[in-house]
Amino acid sequence: MGEQERNELIGEVLSNHKQKSRELEECRVKAARIGKELARLGGVLEKAPETVTFLNEPHTSHDLGQRTEQFGKGILDLSTVNGLANQIRSLAFEVQQLEEQKKRLGF
Repeated sequence: MGEQERNELIGEVLSNHKQKSRELEECRVKAARIGKELARLGGVLEKAPETVTFLNEPHTSHDLGQRTEQFGKGILDLSTVNGLANQIRSLAFEVQQLEEQKKRLGF
């Protein structure tokens, strides 16, 4: 491999690593946000389930003198959570492969 080809390969690997690492971090932030919201939902269901409501979903209007806790329906969408987990696994694998490639190239 010539010097120019090697430099192009290094540039491509570094660029791909940066992009995939950024995508991975964005997905992890989304997953953490969902996890925090699920933990909050779990806590409310454990302590005061009667206060749980979901946005844009019908619920009784009985006033128990308590503030309701509203949640988005999307946090319970398992296909979204599964898709995000699969995307994170895939990106983590790609980043790992790129890191190994960087090491082989001397970075």
